[in-house]
Amino acid sequence: VSDVSSLGACPALHTLNLADCSGVSDVSALGACPALHTLDLSCCIGVRDVSSLGACPALHTLHLSGCNRVGDVSALGACPTLHTLSLTNCGGVSDVSALGACPALHTLNLTECSGVSDVSSLGACPALHTLNLSCCWGVSDVSALGACPALHTLDLTECDGVSDVSALLAAIPGLELKGK
Repeated sequence: VSDVSSLGACPALHTLNLADCSGVSDVSALGACPALHTLDLSCCIGVRDVSSLGACPALHTLHLSGCNRVGDVSALGACPTLHTLSLTNCGGVSDVSALGACPALHTLNLTECSGVSDVSSLGACPALHTLNLSCCWGVSDVSALGACPALHTLDLTECDGVSDVSALLAAIPGLELKGK
C-alpha cells in the first residue's frame, strides 16, 4: 500500500491499520475522515506530515511508533478525543507543548523521543494517566506533571537528566514511578 488518498472519501471509516506500510508517505486525505477513531501508522517510515490528522474530531488512538521522519505533532493538540498517542522512536519530535491542549489524553508514550526536553505543558492534561518518557535524555524537569490529577504511572527509565522527583511525589502520593 502506498496511496491512501481515496480513503478521504470514506466518511464512516473508523479503524485503519497501515502499520509497516513503508510506501505510505502522504496521509493528508485521512483528515477528511470525521469518524476516524483508531489509526496505526507504526513504522510507516515515509510519513513526515501528520498535521491533517488534527482535523479528525473522533480520533481516539494514534500509533506513530517508528515514524522517525515525523517532527511536528502540534496539530494533534486540536484532537478533542485523543486518548492514546504513541510516538515511540519518533526522534524528529522535539516539541510536545501542543499536546497539553488534549483534554482526553490518557496514555502518551514518548519512549526514545530524544529531541523532547520540555514536558511542562503536559501538566495541563487533566486525564493523563500513563506517561512513558524512557530514553528522553533531554528531559530534566518533570515537576509540572504534579498538576496532572489522574497521573498514575510515569516511566523515567534512562532519563538521567531528571534528578529530583520529590515535588512530583509530594503532589501525587500514589504515583507509580519507574526508572527512578
